[in-house]
Amino acid sequence: MMCGGTRKLTPPPARRAACILDEAKVLTSGDRQAAYGHPLDHHGKTARLWSAYLGVAVEPAQVSALFILDKLVREQHLPKRDNRVDIAGYANVMDMIRGGGHDQD
Repeated sequence: MMCGGTRKLTPPPARRAACILDEAKVLTSGDRQAAYGHPLDHHGKTARLWSAYLGVAVEPAQVSALFILDKLVREQHLPKRDNRVDIAGYANVMDMIRGGGHDQD
């Protein structure tokens, strides 16, 4: 996804970060959410499968955290923008699962 329209110049670092966040937000809503349902439902199903397979309780938000860890491993091996977009996306999904914007600290 191109940030800032059709410009071919590389945006400054702050804008690149904003672009990654914008792209992650688009990827975790809209068509994808319509196809897979709310992340709580999808990650809830994944958590139940992982819990049965591992023999330990896994919560839906932990699914997001584990996907983030996997993306960090990929980023360490081969840095790619896609990894960083996915990390931001999984963080957004975790926030959606936990109630979005309602800090529990």
